[in-house]
Amino acid sequence: MPGQTAIVLHGVSFLTVWENRNQYFLSDKEHCLHGSPYVDAFGRGSHNHAVFYRGIKVHDARLPALFRYNRRDKVTLTEDRTLKYSFHMNEAIEKSVITSQDQNFIMKVLTAGEFFHEGQLTFVEQYPSLEMSDSFRAVCRKLNERRPRGLNMGAIRWYQNRTQSSQPLTPAKLTNVQQKQLDKAMAFVGKIGFGDDLERYPASVVNWLGDGVYGMAKDGTILLAKDIFDKGTKFLASTIIEEFVHNHYDLRDVSRELQTWLFDRLVTMGEEYVTGESL
Repeated sequence: MPGQTAIVLHGVSFLTVWENRNQYFLSDKEHCLHGSPYVDAFGRGSHNHAVFYRGIKVHDARLPALFRYNRRDKVTLTEDRTLKYSFHMNEAIEKSVITSQDQNFIMKVLTAGEFFHEGQLTFVEQYPSLEMSDSFRAVCRKLNERRPRGLNMGAIRWYQNRTQSSQPLTPAKLTNVQQKQLDKAMAFVGKIGFGDDLERYPASVVNWLGDGVYGMAKDGTILLAKDIFDKGTKFLASTIIEEFVHNHYDLRDVSRELQTWLFDRLVTMGEEYVTGESL
């Protein structure tokens, strides 16, 4: 090769790395499933723990990830060319999700669950200059209503903090139909075993609690957003129960303690209203 220098590497170690090079490098042939100014997401390869910077692996995540992530903007590396601060990669993924217009990508990341790296994203940074996308807003609203298994509540809280009204809560004036809905829902909740304790937490209806927020436990009261009546009386009753539980038992959303209480209560209601005797 006139005018060129060839560097020839010998040995099993070099050969092993070459044969498994997709663990250390992103290939030009890999398809980018989601792009952003912060991080690109590629389909999962054989090494799902690897995260990349400029196409070269710089970090191994503790848990497997749904995607192979390649950091786009500048990041600090150590002398051995590994990621100095792992939270920098997490922040890049979070910002990518918050600004994404791809609802499918957002949905997958926010419902990955605790056994995937995406499920460990905390969304604790405020990112004050970051504008959330309409898609992120829409997905968070839907997920907050359904509360599926594996939901990243950190993302939901970030969304709620950005969308809840900072204005004083203003009481809402109910129509005759809405008042009947409220009376019926309260009576139903009382009949299924919450009557005596429910009276300790007065319910009031306000014009707005925030984007996609229908109920809130606040200072020993149950606040309901006026647009909850459009969801139906059954949804209204379930929201009253949820906010009652937050007030009375101090149980957090999507916690194991709340899950345990719900199943225990279901069995208790079966004893009281189905079998009529203790199991």
